[in-house]
Amino acid sequence: MSRTLPLLLFVLAAGARADDRAFVETVIERTTCFVEESITVRLRIGLEERLAKTQLVQMFQRPFDLPVSVHAPWLKPPKSGSVTLVLNGEPGHANRREAENRNGRRFLMYEIAHTLTPSQPGAIVFEAPRLNYVHAAEFRDDLVHGRTAVNELTASTHGQPVTLTVQALPEDGRPADFGGAVGRFRMRTTATPHDLDAGATLKLVLTIEGEGNFATFAAPSLDGWTGFHVYGALEAKTPRLRIVTYEIAPLHGGIEELPAIRFAYFDPQARAYRTAIAKPIPLIVHGKKPGPIAKTKPSERAGGYGWLYAALASIAVGLLSLVWFARRRRARATAPTSAERFHERAQEPNADGEALFTAFLAAHLGVPVAAVIGPDLARRLEEAGAASDVSQRTAMFVERLVGARYGGRKNADALAEASRLVDEISACRPL
Repeated sequence: MSRTLPLLLFVLAAGARADDRAFVETVIERTTCFVEESITVRLRIGLEERLAKTQLVQMFQRPFDLPVSVHAPWLKPPKSGSVTLVLNGEPGHANRREAENRNGRRFLMYEIAHTLTPSQPGAIVFEAPRLNYVHAAEFRDDLVHGRTAVNELTASTHGQPVTLTVQALPEDGRPADFGGAVGRFRMRTTATPHDLDAGATLKLVLTIEGEGNFATFAAPSLDGWTGFHVYGALEAKTPRLRIVTYEIAPLHGGIEELPAIRFAYFDPQARAYRTAIAKPIPLIVHGKKPGPIAKTKPSERAGGYGWLYAALASIAVGLLSLVWFARRRRARATAPTSAERFHERAQEPNADGEALFTAFLAAHLGVPVAAVIGPDLARRLEEAGAASDVSQRTAMFVERLVGARYGGRKNADALAEASRLVDEISACRPL
């Protein structure tokens, strides 16, 4: 007899009996864990072999590989599996496990796994799961409906509730640079190029592998590095991998290596904090090295007339500044603004919208093009006179452009959106 999913409630209300030829149970790795520690909870279904192979009856209009219904509200339905069934009133999946012998009987086993990462300390109670099914000992062949059960019986069995106690991470021994990583990790780094000029950019790729909360911890920060400018970073995440690509520029020549990177994490098995360290990477940076500051007195540098030379130099600098300022004003009166330059070049065939927009922002901020991209772009635009909402939308647009450059979705309307933002920024403070 076929039924639709909502009729399951009617079937159970008619009175189901317990059947020791099936069971359902919740299996958890351990009953205690720490905040942000990933824990896998498994729901296991066991059906006596003869029951599973010859006596189960399809409960719904849609046929399922495993014609049973499981109720476990805490269980997130998996997107795939080796067999289909009904989970929490909706079509779902489970995976086959190796058969087990219990009390002298052979049971076919099925499992649904769910991994969770608690974000708060406390107790998590997994409600007792329930398994419902229909079976019959006798079947007959019907010319219309095919194999049809005789004297169908509904059956139900349930497992036991399970409680998981989530503990807070210890304060004792917590490193100052701890970014919330919980698990067991290892990491490696690569950089290209290794030989470059001061001011040129390189890509530093940090790969973190292992087991843990890859989706939530903060990537290592390079803000403390001296001699380098960090433009920003792009991240890629999977359940067992985090790849962070930093864009960096050495500020002067003579730098011989990229510093070591430290990554602090909490190891729940050791119940202690650990630090993974990526070794320094050798570099060759060409360019002028920062020199020592002279400590001689003015009188030693210019005889006894240092004060006179200093006064004359100040006067000369002042006169040159006045001349430069006058020429600058005349040049600005006739030179096109940065917005005009953007719109003029945007009309050219195959115009590179990203390059043009970045050049406009560089002119607006008064910085080199390489220094435009960074996590503080919105703040710098506001300080330069742009409205807050325009600054935020501009920073988000630039982030999308950078993402597209590294393999994200291309925006066909990027040039048009860049043109609108140029006009809005220019309206705040024309250049």
